[in-house]
Parts: sequence; structure tokens; C-alpha cells
Amino acid sequence: MVFLSITAFTQRGDFGMGVVLGNPTSFSVKLWTGNVTAIDASLGYRYGNTNELYLNTDFLFHLWAIQKEEGLIKFYFGAGAGLGFISDLSFSVRAPGGAALFLDSNPLELFAEIVPTLQIFGVGDTRFRMEAYMGIRWYF
Repeated sequence: MVFLSITAFTQRGDFGMGVVLGNPTSFSVKLWTGNVTAIDASLGYRYGNTNELYLNTDFLFHLWAIQKEEGLIKFYFGAGAGLGFISDLSFSVRAPGGAALFLDSNPLELFAEIVPTLQIFGVGDTRFRMEAYMGIRWYF
């Protein structure tokens, strides 16, 4: 494994859009705001005990990278918030962390993340949950 400076890497565009699989399954966008920072947002439907539309946004730091044959793997962490709404309003704070593979051959990002989430108010009031997602984004 070789660790690289992230400033040497630029994906094909600063804006990506795609899908996130998990609960909620979502439409996702990501905008790079610098060499190591980005803002992402997702809108999806959470199913199960709390059926709701769910909107979240996170500010992410991509501080470590490994160059592999297929592309560059960036590791990231961040902080954000989530808002759920249909019959009741819920608000959560989030702390995502994950890894993203940026393919050399295509303008794609494949990612997986774990998100500790603390719901401040809403259905069931204050509660902690661990969320896990995987997804894909196409960059323009």
C-alpha cells in the first residue's frame, strides 16, 4: 500500500450524482468544495418502524488515500444532519465515515460508509442508531 497526497488527484468533475442503497435508499449528490472537502446530500424513503421521507447532508473531509490498480481509494469522515418528514418531523445529527473508490477508467465513485446517528427529536424521540450504506455516483 502506498499513501498519496490527495491534492495530486482530481476526479473528472466536481459534481457527482447517483444512488445510495440502505435504509433509506436514496438519490444522492456530492459537490467537491476543495481538494479534500466535499458536501453530499441524499433524499430517500426510510422504511420499517418509521416510514418517512429522509433528507440528509454532510460536510466531508477526505484526508487519506491509497492508489490501487483500479483507481484511487479515499477514506473520509465528516459531520452532518438529517431531517425526516411525512406524518411527523424528526431531526438527527450524523457522523459519517467511509471509503470511496474513484475508478481510473470511468468518472465513477463507488463508496461504502457507516454513520452513527443520534435522533434529537421525532418518532420515538431521542435515540441512537448505526446506519450503513453503499452507493455509486457518476461525475460530470
